[in-house]
Parts: sequence; structure tokens; C-alpha cells
Amino acid sequence: APRVAAGTAEALGGLLLALAFCALGLAEADAVRARLAGAAPGAGGRRALEVADASARAFRRYAWVKTLTSAITGGATWLAALALGLPLAWVWGFLTFLLEYVPSVGSVLAVAPPTLMGLAEGGPGRALAVLLTVGVVQVLLGNVVDPRIEGRLMTLSPFAVLLAIAVWGWLWGAVGALLAVPLTVALVIACRRVPGMGGVATVLAGEEAEDA
Repeated sequence: APRVAAGTAEALGGLLLALAFCALGLAEADAVRARLAGAAPGAGGRRALEVADASARAFRRYAWVKTLTSAITGGATWLAALALGLPLAWVWGFLTFLLEYVPSVGSVLAVAPPTLMGLAEGGPGRALAVLLTVGVVQVLLGNVVDPRIEGRLMTLSPFAVLLAIAVWGWLWGAVGALLAVPLTVALVIACRRVPGMGGVATVLAGEEAEDA
């Protein structure tokens, strides 16, 4: 239990840090745009401004998309806890909603607290039932449904979403996992505007996203 609590606290701390980065970045978007316009006049400056504007829109869109997918997973966990008769069902749903902002790691940590509650309430059998039910919800929504929704709305292929989470998470931990999708979208936007890099954007975004 102490290890689970420490892991949950670490994930929430990373979530708060990443959200602080996002909030500060969005707040300074206009100032950064003005500095880019003054530092790089001409065609190169216009290209940099286009990338910055498109990336800022992608960050804002990702915040809404991630909130939507987290709410879906949290609601499904709440309903599963109710169906199993688990006490404090709304707490496990809300905790899942928060932890889902940290991809992969959050999904694993979200399973542990309700499972421990099931163990305390009904023994190993109840804990196993909670683990399987909530685990299936996390696997289906976190690894199948969420990447498709994020990929569709963020113009990335589902494979690119999972790959981005793995790579950025390995580089920056929980903060990198949370920012993986918008950072990859920004990379795709930049590649589309750099001669010779369009192939990278096509591989990551797919033909449908490129046409859109």
C-alpha cells in the first residue's frame, strides 16, 4: 500500500508539473509569436510563425481531446465500480479521470487503488474481480479507444500516438508522456513546412490527416 500510494503521488506530481508547463506555454504563446516575428523577418520568419500558430492550436485542441478521453475512462471505471458494489465508486472514477492525463503510467496506477479496496472489502476473490474488470476497461479504452480518438482528432495515426507516448515518455517520464501527442503534432507541422521532410509528416499523420 505505501508503494502504491507513493507511485500515485509521483504520477499526480508529474501531472501537475506537466499541466503547469502547458498553462505557462499557452499563456506566453502570443509573446513568443511576437518575438519570433521580430527576430526572423522575411519568408523564414513567416514559416516559423505558421508553425508556431499551428502548434499552439494543436496544444489547445489536445487539452480538450485528453479531457474527453479521460472523462470517458473515468466514467467507465465509476460504472464498473458501481456494478461490483465497490465502496467510494465515484472516488475511483475521479482518480482514474485525473490519472488518465498521464498516458500508460496513469492507466496502470488507476487500477491499483480500487483493487486494494476490493481486497480490503472482500478478500482475494473480490480483489481479482475488481482487477480484471477495471483492468479490461483500462486496456480497451486506454490502448484501443483513446489512441483512435486522439489520432482522429489530432491528425495522427493510432500507431503514431502509441509510439509518441513510448518515445517521449522514455525521454521525459510522465511529463513527456502527457505532452507526447502535441509535441509530435508540432513535429509533423514543422516537417510539412521544411523542404524534403514531408515524408516524415506523411508517415506520422497518414494520408487522411495530410489531405485534411
